[in-house]
Amino acid sequence: MNLEKRISKLEDNISKTHIDPNLDRELTEWFKSNPEYNPFAQSENNNGVVMPEHLNRAFMCRIDKLSCERNLESTFCNLSEIDKKFF
Repeated sequence: MNLEKRISKLEDNISKTHIDPNLDRELTEWFKSNPEYNPFAQSENNNGVVMPEHLNRAFMCRIDKLSCERNLESTFCNLSEIDKKFF
């Protein structure tokens, strides 16, 4: 693999899995304050509760990070492999 492809691949992985620590704490607190919220359900199934967009992006980064750590592809089927305690 040439150097440019390696750098591009690293940049893709870093951007997909990096979460600002403050934003990660905010996401955790949001989940604690909304314990019944299901991030994979439609808003009508969450009693109208909607996750703010910036937290939704952080959540997706968290999913990607956990998928990378566990060598899983980021697919819906593999979400069952990720422990709920990380959310």
